[in-house]
Amino acid sequence: MKKWKDLLQAVAVMLVVFGLVFTMTGCGSSGGSSSGDSDQNTPGSSDTDSPGEDNEGSDADAPDASDPSTWIDGNTIKVPGEVQEITAEIVDQMGNTIQKVDMSECLNLTIEGNAFKDVLSLKEVYLPANVTIQDGSGSNLGRSTVVEGTFSGCYNLDKVVFVGTGTTNIGKNAFYNCQNLDTVILADTTNVGESAFQYCTSLKTIQGTENISSIGEYAFYNCSSLAEMDLNGLQNDLPQFAFGVCSELTSVVLPDRSMNIREDAFYNCPKLKDINLEKVASIGERAFRQCASLQIADLQSIVHLGLGAFKQSGLTYIRFSDSVKSVASDALATAADKVYVYYGTGVETEAQLIERLNRVENWEYCGLFYNDNDVEHTKIDGVLSFNQWESDMAVIKDLMKANQSLAGWFTF
Repeated sequence: MKKWKDLLQAVAVMLVVFGLVFTMTGCGSSGGSSSGDSDQNTPGSSDTDSPGEDNEGSDADAPDASDPSTWIDGNTIKVPGEVQEITAEIVDQMGNTIQKVDMSECLNLTIEGNAFKDVLSLKEVYLPANVTIQDGSGSNLGRSTVVEGTFSGCYNLDKVVFVGTGTTNIGKNAFYNCQNLDTVILADTTNVGESAFQYCTSLKTIQGTENISSIGEYAFYNCSSLAEMDLNGLQNDLPQFAFGVCSELTSVVLPDRSMNIREDAFYNCPKLKDINLEKVASIGERAFRQCASLQIADLQSIVHLGLGAFKQSGLTYIRFSDSVKSVASDALATAADKVYVYYGTGVETEAQLIERLNRVENWEYCGLFYNDNDVEHTKIDGVLSFNQWESDMAVIKDLMKANQSLAGWFTF
């Protein structure tokens, strides 16, 4: 019996020992598992949560089309493409230290007529080609008149670039008095409004001028650094004072079609010497007055010359045809000592020329035979045939380029 009792006690001890080991092993495994599951299910601890946090931050940094304050990056404004209108109120939210504004990605953009007026920090502007810059207010005449335009008075603005395709509409007074504007790059068909670049006295370079379809009055008035313009794409007549007082303007290309040049269009452009007038039908009052370097004018399509059209110019060589019908007083009262006239066939002498031209309305008062003091003198030094013009001008222009004297070149 004692043996059996000892055996049962031994078994009991062994069961107790095995129970304790099982319990300890089970708790350890269960605890490890619970800890691991807890780590995996904690919000924000898994890898899948991290991109969510990053994306949330990225969305917060992206420009909001409805909030101009989010367009600012230092001194640069990048306008989102979905923005379709820029107003003065929006520009106010951009701050007063902006130096560059990029609106080139905007489609069908409209800019209010005084949106950027007097933003003195602004230096560069990039615009989509299909932009409409609305008309400003105020007249370009009268010093007491307040003139407002989209970028008027932005004295430090020096570069404007249009990007892409589409019709560009530059409204009245748009860049009025931007005195440091140096470069404008046009992209596509462009309409330039009244006084759009008036008093842009530093404007030297306009790329893409052949894309200009229409020009308003005073559009480039007193752009005193502008040297040349290619207006081959122009669809309207050249309006009054379009290039008045452009003191450095030397060369202008006009379209190869019938057109009219209105009064004072090139008034007081002293260096203008190269302009194709062959297709021009009428020239308005004072259009080329005081253009001292303009010596040659092929007026073969002219019907009407206005009052003082070439007065005080350097005009010396002129070609007419029978198309001319009316010449107003002083139209040809040039500053040249001698004038050479090329006229239609059958005109070989001065007397024949006068007889032919007397059929033209007001020709006798045109100033051709009178100086500025109305003292009669013969300014015609020779009358040449209409068809002789081309060969003579080839020689004359070569002599001019070489700065050689033309004295004694003609032999009559």
